[in-house]
Amino acid sequence: MISSGKKEETKAIPDVSGKDQSEALQLLSEAGFTNVKVDKSRFETSSEYDQDEVIRTEPSANTEVALDEEINLIVSLGENKPEVPNVIGMTQSSAVSALEAKGLEVSVEEDYHDSTEKGKVFYQSKRAGTRVTEGSTIIIRVSKGKKQVEVTVPDIIGKSKTYAKNSLEAQQLGYREVYQDSDLPKDTVISCDPGSGKNVVQGTTITVYISRGPSTDGGTGTGSDN
Repeated sequence: MISSGKKEETKAIPDVSGKDQSEALQLLSEAGFTNVKVDKSRFETSSEYDQDEVIRTEPSANTEVALDEEINLIVSLGENKPEVPNVIGMTQSSAVSALEAKGLEVSVEEDYHDSTEKGKVFYQSKRAGTRVTEGSTIIIRVSKGKKQVEVTVPDIIGKSKTYAKNSLEAQQLGYREVYQDSDLPKDTVISCDPGSGKNVVQGTTITVYISRGPSTDGGTGTGSDN
């Protein structure tokens, strides 16, 4: 008995990888394929194919299939370009975690910064919200605190307390007065701690010992005989 059924026509799927989605659909249609699907949930990131270019077909190119068999186009979303988060003001560990969670590499540098607390980030090499290639390296700078500048305690011994105060404040040093008995004239600097010529960090308070002036007590008095 001879069958009268018509044999289903098959054809090799053309290679449309690298074609724009619309161009690929047109080529497949012109080749006679009638059941081509584009499912956005199956789109993939790709560093090889630009956004909206076809990565591959499923079934793959050159596979013989019936003209009405379902063919899926797998389309590129382009490179995965994560958005750089804002890590300014974060601790180093928090900033590194936030950046690594986005698939980014982190390079940490340290530097002094007058207005940022020690251990906090004050700089990032890419502005927050910028999109970069996954795996890009972001440089962050972490504060070492305010830079400690050393200055020399000026020579204020034998000078007036006004001169001493002005000289210390000019070096950005603190000033604390302590009065003591002394033969030096009143309001004259006897000594200081730390002493003149010592190197100290700016902001250090210098204790300045100041004369009350010579004693006015002549040492005379009356005794009593028994």
